[in-house]
Amino acid sequence: MAFNHGFVGEFEHGLAAAREAQRVGEAIGDPRLQAYAAWTIGWLEAARGHGDLGVDACRRGLGHSPGPVDTSDALGFLGGAY
Repeated sequence: MAFNHGFVGEFEHGLAAAREAQRVGEAIGDPRLQAYAAWTIGWLEAARGHGDLGVDACRRGLGHSPGPVDTSDALGFLGGAY
């Protein structure tokens, strides 16, 4: 949902959805969900012009990445935020 909102410019709704995913990931201890939520937040923040917030969130996503595919995703979104 977060990406869908982001693609149509509804950044606040997208951020709310990504933060909910982040909350769930933390509650169940799922690093992959935490990583995806963080770099999604990063993408949304950067897309709405908040580059520093975007970079920080993508770095958090990178820190949670449990495997090579997740790391690749996080690095791609981090590069986009830069």
